[in-house]
Amino acid sequence: MGVALNADERPVSHDFAIALTSMPPLLELKEKSVGNLKSYASALRDQLKNVKNALQQMKKLRSHSKTQSDSYTSNVFYQYRLTRHMHQDWPKWLKLMAKKLGAKQIASAQSLHPLLPTETDLSEALLAIYRLQTTYKLKAKDMVAGILKGKYYSHDKWGVIECSMLGLFYFYKERYTYAIDWLKLALKLYKHSNAKLIKIMDWTFVAILEILVEATRISGRYKAAYIYANRTLARKPNDDYMKRQVEQLKELSQLPLVPNVERNSNKLYKKFCNRPYPPIVKGVSCHYLRSTPFLKLAPIKMEVLSQDPSITYYHGLLSDVEASTLKNLSRPLLHRAEFFDFKTNLYAMDYYGQRTCKTARLDDHVHEVTEALNQRVSHVTGLLLTDSEKLQIINYGMSGHIHEHIDASKRSSEGEWETGDRTATALAYLTDVEQGGETVFPLLNITVVPRKGSVMVFYNLQLNSQADERTLHVSCPIIFGDKWIATKWIRDKAQMFIRPCPIHFKPLPKSDLLPEMEVTNDLDFIREEDYAGSLMK
Repeated sequence: MGVALNADERPVSHDFAIALTSMPPLLELKEKSVGNLKSYASALRDQLKNVKNALQQMKKLRSHSKTQSDSYTSNVFYQYRLTRHMHQDWPKWLKLMAKKLGAKQIASAQSLHPLLPTETDLSEALLAIYRLQTTYKLKAKDMVAGILKGKYYSHDKWGVIECSMLGLFYFYKERYTYAIDWLKLALKLYKHSNAKLIKIMDWTFVAILEILVEATRISGRYKAAYIYANRTLARKPNDDYMKRQVEQLKELSQLPLVPNVERNSNKLYKKFCNRPYPPIVKGVSCHYLRSTPFLKLAPIKMEVLSQDPSITYYHGLLSDVEASTLKNLSRPLLHRAEFFDFKTNLYAMDYYGQRTCKTARLDDHVHEVTEALNQRVSHVTGLLLTDSEKLQIINYGMSGHIHEHIDASKRSSEGEWETGDRTATALAYLTDVEQGGETVFPLLNITVVPRKGSVMVFYNLQLNSQADERTLHVSCPIIFGDKWIATKWIRDKAQMFIRPCPIHFKPLPKSDLLPEMEVTNDLDFIREEDYAGSLMK
């Protein structure tokens, strides 16, 4: 289990990568930075014009004096003009040369610097690409071409620096096959790139080659490493380290290719989100719900995805306007997702990449839309929302996801669950998602695609109020799009007469697919390797 970080230990982050709602400020910051740089370039151009004028004036005087030196030295017109020019004009040109350029623009750039993405922001962005690629087994060349899981998207093309950075990141993650693919792409793109600009950004062709030598050597691809080492040595002939590498790799390259086993991810959601699910699940039924007087007037289209445990999908429970209202109400309240640390009995912010999103809680009576949603959930479920939790709004970020979990808790601190455990979850989709972002129940072989305005209800507890681990679910990484959801957790104690515990109860069998660690609704199996506070962790 990861350890909750206190305020002093928290990484500095603007949360740009964990929620798309954080991106508009970054775009505004980019526009300000571009405008400031244009202003700086304009100041430099003005200065250059002045220097050119000075040079033109000097050249004119010099050309005349060279062609007619004798006559000019005795010429009163030239004598006066030269004397005046050197006394009055030249000091002004010197003063112009000494002028500090762009002081205003430099001060503006320095004022924007604290708002720029931090190391943690960049690390989380790299982790997002890492999560996206390793979950869906995407090819680097396809991603650079804008193709994600077989679908083309209009995109800003990545260049040498983006590919090199990903290659380096995968290298430190010990995922050498991916690292090599990205670095080879960087070399290919380098031929058609601005080498001077790339060098300013501290990347060079040789630097990429050097990382490729290490990635291929460590992964047991000795022939490739030997080739890259020779290419590096050709550009750095006095590099003693590379000379030794060439000698060693020359011998190793004669061995048969046996790539070393790479470190694989132990994330279960990657297995769950990338496996095929049947388009039609056995036992699914679809009909209109008319169980209450309200629903008789306004029946709701419902799909029963599972009878046991109960999972039902209600279509059109929210309008587009209502979905937008919930998003707008939550925007000022959104903050980095949290997890409950049972050691400290405190909530802590998640910097471990288990829930890449921002969340906010809305009071039941904060707006007529929250009241209406509660009423509709009560109508379709027949449950009482007395003492239920506040509505939670979630906005996901780059490749946003939530790891495998169940919403019920097997353990709780006194007071936290005094109104009972989470008997049911009502999950409302506030947006469509173009690709990815499905909710998957791997033990039930069910996958649910987000549909704006729809609400999915599933029961987390058995009738004896024990957690039903079959409802283990995961929110798969978003491939493309913006995902917002609203979640209402309905507590158990108010349902004691609605869902009574049976006298005879048969416990559920354990599933082989359940993770070995205990599954809870809280992130108590965070691993230190996921910590995003440092770029190369």
